Amino acid sequence: MRRLLAAGVILLYVITCCFLNTAGAETFCAGSAAFYVLFSDEGEVYTAPGIYAPIIRLCDGLFAGADESGWHVLDSEGRSVDGRVYEKLVYEDGCILYREGSLWGIADTNMRRIFDSVYTSLVSTGMGTFAALKTGYNDLTPDTLYILRKNGKEIETGIKVMYGLSRFVHGVSPLTSSEGLMGYITYGGEWLSEPSYNYAGMFSMSGYAPVTANGKTGVIGLGGEIVLPISYESVMLSENGPYALCTDSDGISMWDLDTGENVYEFLQEHAFGTLLDGSSSALISLGTDTYLVSPEGNVLFQAPSSEGLTAVSAFNGGYIVSDDNCSRVIDKDGNLLTGPWKIVKAVAPGCYACLTDDMVFFTDEKGKPLFSRPCLGIAPAGNGYCFLTDEKGTYVIDTTGKEVVSFKASPSSQ
Repeated sequence: MRRLLAAGVILLYVITCCFLNTAGAETFCAGSAAFYVLFSDEGEVYTAPGIYAPIIRLCDGLFAGADESGWHVLDSEGRSVDGRVYEKLVYEDGCILYREGSLWGIADTNMRRIFDSVYTSLVSTGMGTFAALKTGYNDLTPDTLYILRKNGKEIETGIKVMYGLSRFVHGVSPLTSSEGLMGYITYGGEWLSEPSYNYAGMFSMSGYAPVTANGKTGVIGLGGEIVLPISYESVMLSENGPYALCTDSDGISMWDLDTGENVYEFLQEHAFGTLLDGSSSALISLGTDTYLVSPEGNVLFQAPSSEGLTAVSAFNGGYIVSDDNCSRVIDKDGNLLTGPWKIVKAVAPGCYACLTDDMVFFTDEKGKPLFSRPCLGIAPAGNGYCFLTDEKGTYVIDTTGKEVVSFKASPSSQ
């Protein structure tokens, strides 16, 4: 058992980087717990395990390693780039955001400083600028909003906001005005429209955002126009489609925001619905039954509450549906592809791993068997690889079953 645990640790630090980094990169960082290493694709170790924990990749040729003193910026051979110690390092929009003490600044990828660390809050707009505050954003004092440009120019917008900054999507971010009402600020530091909402959520990738006024919720577009009336008890927006799942006293309805079409509705009091992560499909609870419903309104799966539906995830254009006893895979039309199994994991695009107590059976996205082998544990490793542990050791394998790398326990753990 100790051998397997040690092998698992070694495996985790390797796969976290080897298969998740950009193809063709020469230096990799990876780790798990206190076991991190920076190494080349030819096996040369630049920072041995135990020096930094963790190590993360910032951008091509630039890494960040943490020790007891803080974070260090490292080049592709593990050398300190500037000799400084930071509280935090983040790569955003072609720049390095660094924090010294409680204050943020901006540097280029050579760690030449564009802005000194004088900002209490700092976020990228995603449009080549950064939004920043200089005063304490957790108090009730309005804070001046600054827009920072990569050429080193700081613009004081004259806008006062409260409660800090939020993430920008499509160059727009929700903020609270000095009067306590919410609205949206653009990447140039202007209000999209006058703040008028009690709540304003972030825009989806489809260009819609939920807003609340007088206890009711609706949806606006990127221009600030109302797309769905502010009349619902709650609204959830799809992450990858122009859909809104709305709840009011009559029940639940799904709307296509691009066309304004009411796609489907369940008119029943006390109905509950939620959208799946990364999908426009919804789980709808009506009394004692739970339904998996497609964006088009088709019921793909129905589970009585007595079966204990525990999880549904969208992957490979289908769904992994799990209850208290088993997991199965169904396609986008609700047809069973494979199962029931003890556990089903999505390990790579076009591939599922279906587990019993001591075996794993790999299938393609249609449920067609690919191969099987003894297995005690399995997890995805990225880029079409996964790691697998059996009684003999731990391996990185591809979706054909080929062992790409194998690991053994370190001598100190034997």
